[in-house]
Amino acid sequence: LFESDTFYCVFMAFSTPFALPTQRTFAEETPIPLALQPTSPPDITQTVNWIKSAHTTILDSLAKHGAILFRGFGVCTAADFNAFVSAFPDFEDLPYEESLSFAVRLPVVGRVCTTNEGKKGGQVFHHEQAQTPIAPSKLFFFCEQPATSGGGTAICPSDIVLQRLQEKFPEFVSDCENKGIKYTATMHA
Repeated sequence: LFESDTFYCVFMAFSTPFALPTQRTFAEETPIPLALQPTSPPDITQTVNWIKSAHTTILDSLAKHGAILFRGFGVCTAADFNAFVSAFPDFEDLPYEESLSFAVRLPVVGRVCTTNEGKKGGQVFHHEQAQTPIAPSKLFFFCEQPATSGGGTAICPSDIVLQRLQEKFPEFVSDCENKGIKYTATMHA
């Protein structure tokens, strides 16, 4: 799985996987997301340096698990989050304006913007920025102010969802593939 033992050692010396109460496993008992916490509490500078030294291993883990939850890595503010995201050397920025998304997002700092300001509360199953002609290859989520109760961002692997739909509702999947799907959005003034 890992490109070299050196990267693996740096990765494991700084972080440890842990289980989430609602974590699920899918193909080959792979937990999604991979949940990581640091072996000792770092500041954002230490976290950024770790990302730069272990980014190959982090990306290998992302490819295997589909998502990674980083908890306790000294990311406390939007500026910290911007530094965290910017530490990945090969991730090109897709400015929100260029994505042609119709969600209302406000810039915060650097590569960080707010979530959809046009919708508040509730969970809706969707592919992030699926309605845009240009979608990012990676997404990062950050919570600066956790909810006092509930909260959280649900994620699921779309390939597994499709596989399970094909198993339970093969005619529906076939209809979608043959007829296509049309989405309609009503924008309120």
